[in-house]
Amino acid sequence: DRRQYLTYKSRNEHIFPAIENYALLFLLFFSPFYIYSQNVEVLGGLIADSLDVQSGPIKNVADPVSTQDAATKAYVDLLEVKVNLLEATLDSLLIALTPLQLTVQGRLDSGETPFQIYNSDNNLLDSLYGKIYQAGLIAYLDTISGTGFVSSISDLGSTQWGCLNVDVGNTSGLIGWGQINTTNIVSNSCSTVGTAANLCYNLNVNNYNDWFLPSTDELNLLYTNLHLNGNGGFAGIYWTSTAFIEFTTDDLAWVQNFSNGNSQWFLRTDNHNVRAIREF
Repeated sequence: DRRQYLTYKSRNEHIFPAIENYALLFLLFFSPFYIYSQNVEVLGGLIADSLDVQSGPIKNVADPVSTQDAATKAYVDLLEVKVNLLEATLDSLLIALTPLQLTVQGRLDSGETPFQIYNSDNNLLDSLYGKIYQAGLIAYLDTISGTGFVSSISDLGSTQWGCLNVDVGNTSGLIGWGQINTTNIVSNSCSTVGTAANLCYNLNVNNYNDWFLPSTDELNLLYTNLHLNGNGGFAGIYWTSTAFIEFTTDDLAWVQNFSNGNSQWFLRTDNHNVRAIREF
């Protein structure tokens, strides 16, 4: 939810290390204001110590004639350079800290990828799940490769798996197989309009048209990473793209019950919910 903010603890853990590093910059640029014993060159070669030049009367700094006024002007000019440099540094600091002040959803909306956000703070992984990204809800992130998948924001309806008495070929329950399974189902004499795989295969949301019916392991990640955390509005039983062992029967396919998390098989002619996913 865009309105949801990071917890105070996670925000502090994220921001304070950066502020500690920038504090060193403050010391570097403020130090000239406190080191009054530095030497200043005036009048083309005369060296005056700033501690000494402060003791005399200042008469005309704008158009100095005396050594005192010239030294004072040179010192003020030096401080002005330092102030300008400090202002530029502060501007850069504010720009650098801006992403740290955004919510996770705000960072996604500003163009950061889930992997970039995770790499900035590994504690934000769970905070990524359920956030909107590329037309769906983030349901899984591979923290090694940076790939993952999103779930469609809502169900596509309740329908049959279809393909009764049709051998759809090789399907698997592993992560990464949902798209392969769906292509096999739709391509192998099983393209009936309105069936589970067909609904996902033909889905187009905000010009994202590469959706598919999840495998058993992929659907389980929707259950653990979304549903158990109150995200996604899931309810009831959902089809997977994983067919039951087809050398024994072509009548069954796997589902998962989101009421209790159990996986089981049902007749392909039964009506169950459909939720699509797509990879990023």
